[in-house]
Amino acid sequence: MINRILSREYLYSRHRLSHQQIDCLLGEGGQKEFLADKMQILDKIKYFIPIIDLLQKNDIPFLCLKGPVLSQQLYNDPSVRLSHDIDLLLSDRADMDRVNRLLVSQGYLGVDNLSWPEESSRQKLLMDSVHHLAYVHQIHKFMVEIHWSVYTSFPIRAKQFWRIVENNRQQVSFLGREVTVFAPELNLLYLVLHGSKHGWQRLKWLIDIKDFPFETIDPAKWKELMMRLKAERMVSQAGFLMHHFFNISQPLLTVGKMPLFLKTYPLKIINEDIPQQGSVWSSFADLRYRLLLCKSCVYKLRVLQSMAISTGDLFCIRSSSRIVYLLYRPYSYIKRRIVHA
Repeated sequence: MINRILSREYLYSRHRLSHQQIDCLLGEGGQKEFLADKMQILDKIKYFIPIIDLLQKNDIPFLCLKGPVLSQQLYNDPSVRLSHDIDLLLSDRADMDRVNRLLVSQGYLGVDNLSWPEESSRQKLLMDSVHHLAYVHQIHKFMVEIHWSVYTSFPIRAKQFWRIVENNRQQVSFLGREVTVFAPELNLLYLVLHGSKHGWQRLKWLIDIKDFPFETIDPAKWKELMMRLKAERMVSQAGFLMHHFFNISQPLLTVGKMPLFLKTYPLKIINEDIPQQGSVWSSFADLRYRLLLCKSCVYKLRVLQSMAISTGDLFCIRSSSRIVYLLYRPYSYIKRRIVHA
């Protein structure tokens, strides 16, 4: 399967690496392919800039996650990484209602008609159940994800995380603008958390870590943040995968032992095509994987809670009661299985 992973077409289409990244990885030259990549990424940056200006003009604080800003940080070039969409993290979740109105006024609508609820009770239910909402422009199809938390089943409470962010963020220059991002140690940890959450399904997330400027990391600060975020197993997993795929032993990613399944599971799904609809067995394997990522019992409880309500269900029926969605969940799960059978 390694040969398949290292083919240019598979790395590009399945793992969403740009041709420039692929050339660096394979030691090849594909200058002709660069232009198409660059034009695609620059086109997205063209639509990303007005979003930055819109939020800053309306005094809505936010942080840039991944995307062209990360590309600028990693390669001193915003057009190296491919991005399916742009991710922004609101500093204050209370701004979400205002952000929604601003985006709608600019021609954006919720992806798959998953729109921001009008009722405040349903807004709170949505924000407590999922961590972001995706928008797409109705004409140029640019997508942006607005996050109010990093992700739902986070190892620590939201207030604890934001206290950490207060002391671990910085301003960087991006195309003539100042934008806020995580400080290097928290940024690297976020990339580890994001990749591990998805089982490292796309190698692009591991490449982000391979190409991260580790010389900017303060080892003592890194260790402290890793412990506070309860990310030891995820960091160890990233270190294992770095060595497995790139033969790189990064001391900052060498923490300790972890369950064997945290090694075998990502290796399996990295080598497989992404299914349109996972099997019941794959759902159990995914749950087992997610529960093993962190030792914290609070984290494990949040993982189970995040499964209790489906994002689609929140827009399929209109209710402000969590109990209604908990009762509806088994029916909707069986219904989707029948539809996709």
